[in-house]
Formats: sequence, C-alpha cells, structure tokens
Amino acid sequence: MEIVMELIKNLRILIQKLKKQSVKESVKSPVTKYVLTGVKLNAAKMTKISDHISYKEGTYSRTALRRGLDNTPGPDQLKCMMEIAENLFEPLREWVGGPIKINSFFRGRKLNTAIGGSKTSQHMKGQAMDIDDTFGHKTNAEMYHYIKDNLIFDQMIWEFGDDNNPNWIHVSFVTHRKNRKKLTVAYKDEFGKTRYIHTAKHETRTGGLSPDCGPRL
Repeated sequence: MEIVMELIKNLRILIQKLKKQSVKESVKSPVTKYVLTGVKLNAAKMTKISDHISYKEGTYSRTALRRGLDNTPGPDQLKCMMEIAENLFEPLREWVGGPIKINSFFRGRKLNTAIGGSKTSQHMKGQAMDIDDTFGHKTNAEMYHYIKDNLIFDQMIWEFGDDNNPNWIHVSFVTHRKNRKKLTVAYKDEFGKTRYIHTAKHETRTGGLSPDCGPRL
C-alpha cells in the first residue's frame, strides 16, 4: 500500500512539472533561435506572451479588425512584448492578485496611424501597454503608485481622469538602454487639446498640473 501511495505522489509531482513546462513552452515558439530564450520568435506559432497574457490579447484591436489591418508583430516586437510582460506586467499582476485589463499592447504602424498615435509610440515596438482597473482588484492609481515605487519602467503616463484616479495607465519597459522611470501626466486643456507634463515625483494633480512642476506644452 505504501508503495502505491508513493507512486501516486510521484505521479502527481510529475504532472505538475509537465503543466509548468507546458506553460513555459507555450510562451516561446518551438521553432528556432532568438536572443531572449535562445529560440527564434514566430508569431504564427505563438499562443502566449507570458503566463497571464495571451498572444491574442497582446495583439487584439477592434480598430484593426474593423479596418482589416494586419497587426502581426515581428520577432523584435515579440521579444520586447515578452520582456515587458515578464519584467513589469507579471510582477504587477502578482501584487494585484487578479486580472488586469490590457486596453492596448502591440500596435503596428498602420494601426497606430489609424488611431492617431504618436509617431514615436513605444506600442509599435512592443515596449508599451495601456492597462486599466476594469476588474476592480486595484485602482489605476494604486497600480500607478505600486509601479512607481517598486518596479523598473521606462515611462509611465497618468492618463486623464482626476486627482484620485487616471482613466488608464500607459507604461513602457526597454532593455536596449537604461529605463528612464519617466513620469508623465496627460490632461485636456481648456480647448480640449491633449497636453502632457513631466515630473520626477508624482504626488497628485490639480487642474491637470502636478504640484512639483510646470506645464511643458
């Protein structure tokens, strides 16, 4: 009986190991070689960007579907998507303790142009994502301050909203140079035009302005 119980225990351990290995392999392409994992990244065979981001979620766009735009990332973009997912999104999600809505992740050049995105948008390189507190585990403000105080990032934008909570958060991460940890506030001026201010320390915002800096229009 003891032998049988020991066999069952070992079988359960083996099943758990196989499940974990399956998740890791689904994040990578089984096809060939590239820098991040030693294998070439192939979008056609990709199912997951990381444990909690599917490939479909990372590339989904209603605008792309509506306009028939191809939003397929190349190997360099996929590599960057995996890097920000593993270094920023996954640690944040662990702290949040539940799902985080990704409004926008990878945007190809045509899609970025179609939605009026910046010509230098890091979304086009797979280095940025827009996240939202849709599921209610943590507020956008709580996630913003957790990232600011605990994680490495290149740029983070408090996107509109009010003093207490942004409508969503834009955050980016890079590996080809040092991350700047740049904090930015997006707001609408009296004419309805989007403006940005940059600050080294974000505490609050009043009338679209952070108290420790002036507007940089």
